[in-house]
Amino acid sequence: METIRLVEGIRRRSESAFREVYDNYFKLLKHIIYKMVRNHEIADDLVQETFMKMYERIHTYTVDTNFKFWLIQIARNTTLDYLRKEQKQLNITVNEEAVGDYIDDHQTDNYEHLYKKIENIVTKDEYEIVILRIFHGLKFHEIASMLDITTAVATNKYSRAIKKLKKELREEDLHE
Repeated sequence: METIRLVEGIRRRSESAFREVYDNYFKLLKHIIYKMVRNHEIADDLVQETFMKMYERIHTYTVDTNFKFWLIQIARNTTLDYLRKEQKQLNITVNEEAVGDYIDDHQTDNYEHLYKKIENIVTKDEYEIVILRIFHGLKFHEIASMLDITTAVATNKYSRAIKKLKKELREEDLHE
């Protein structure tokens, strides 16, 4: 199994295994952390800190747990610790101007235009759930845990958002 190979590599202090995990999860962690701190420089620092904590604590990871969720929890806890130290209020909703500026400044892949389109169609709460589910592959219970909502609420908001997106995209097709 790929995850087990990477974890064992990191435990052996393999630079290539660490680099592979870093490359696979950097964008997801940056997205999650940025939504919490709304500052790209701070988010970059916290992502680096997350990977260092993962590296230091890899011996505590058990192979019967979801590695992605374990890593997300490290990122979330690292960010919450930072916010507590800075005495800032946690807010994981989408800041439309900041996301718009980020998309304009960082055209990193061909999905960025979809992020913006989705953002313009669904509510802030729905947007976060859709992005985490579709683009980052998280399960509803993982999303619910991250956002401090129930799995049922996450599923319902996702379903409503998908209906809105389908309707809007159908209307766009009709007007083209």
